[in-house]
Amino acid sequence: MKIRVENIDDDTLFTTKQVSIGGKKITTPTKAIPIKKIYNNESILTEARGFNEVYFQVDDKKIQRARSSFDSEFSRSIGSGLNNAKNGEINAVFAEYKTTKAAPKEHLEYLSDLIYSTSDILTVPRMPALQSAIKEDNVGTASKNFQRYMKNLKSYLEYADQMNGKPIMGVIPTLPPVFTSHIIDLYFDKGVRAFYFDFDGRKVTAEKQLTDMVTPLMRRVSVEDLQEDVLLYSLNAHRGRNTGGKNYTPAADFMTFGFGLDVLGDKHVGGKLPPHLYEKINEGGPSFRVFHKDEYTYQSYEYDKELRRKLPLETGLDADRILGRPSDNYRLSSILNGEQQGIEARRLHTVINEHRVKDHIYKKKGVGSKVLNNMKSAKREFDGNSNQSKLDELDDLF
Repeated sequence: MKIRVENIDDDTLFTTKQVSIGGKKITTPTKAIPIKKIYNNESILTEARGFNEVYFQVDDKKIQRARSSFDSEFSRSIGSGLNNAKNGEINAVFAEYKTTKAAPKEHLEYLSDLIYSTSDILTVPRMPALQSAIKEDNVGTASKNFQRYMKNLKSYLEYADQMNGKPIMGVIPTLPPVFTSHIIDLYFDKGVRAFYFDFDGRKVTAEKQLTDMVTPLMRRVSVEDLQEDVLLYSLNAHRGRNTGGKNYTPAADFMTFGFGLDVLGDKHVGGKLPPHLYEKINEGGPSFRVFHKDEYTYQSYEYDKELRRKLPLETGLDADRILGRPSDNYRLSSILNGEQQGIEARRLHTVINEHRVKDHIYKKKGVGSKVLNNMKSAKREFDGNSNQSKLDELDDLF
């Protein structure tokens, strides 16, 4: 993996990078397209493409069956998605490993082999069940479940190290800094230089996620002067929540780029809403959620004439197909919004390189003052650590 930083915004961490993985090249920021959701008779605009994402779930029983199968369901599922990928596009395959145990080594070996054979980046599986168990223990790093988590992580990295040839992408889970610091130390000791933040359905722009997940890694990157070496990916970010009674929702997921992340992945987990709110949502008829790239907002529309008017003209998807398939609203909305975010991410390349982020971003309807302040704060801390690192280097010379 080769990375070259082109520009970083003066006030935030919006960054353009040239990234090369296995001979495939892309410019960031970019949106990963949920390629598995696109059917053969559907297409999105070429300018939104370049990075694909495939996600699958697995547990020990499924792995055991797959290890003795001549045609595993995982290989078929991943393969069907990647059939829609185009030559030259980067493919990233992510696994959700449902376990609360110290995993059998042969299962971790199987997972690493499977992901290595299908993905351009060897991603570390996310283990949300173990994360929940760690939280329930509530005893810090003394948690037996945290020890299991670290054991699984170390074993997986051992197998990944044996592969060679493909970059490893470590997962940063939604755990407090006392845990993530140990995880980050392990990754840096192993020479891992690509990371994905698994936000598990939480808002990237919330101070807790910034404090627990994003800031510790960004600080380490800055202190060790590795800006030119790392690729940062967002997975399962909350798309945003309407808290002011407005008819739109700020696109919190898209703002990950302002905190230094390079690739925006898809959301594969449900929201963290109480049951009565789910019931309220289900009371109405189907609606279709649209990302408005000129405003950085999401807005939901019922299946009527207004939806047709609000669908973007700049799309490869067929409006009649969207309007005629209300039962397929979630899948089609994910594809359309991924395309629109991909188009806007590409537009940001020029904006960042021409140092026009402030003029382009700050007046967007979906960009609030709190998010702006958090982005600026992240930039100041990043620059402060970077400057301190340079001073430390000078001290070593004298």
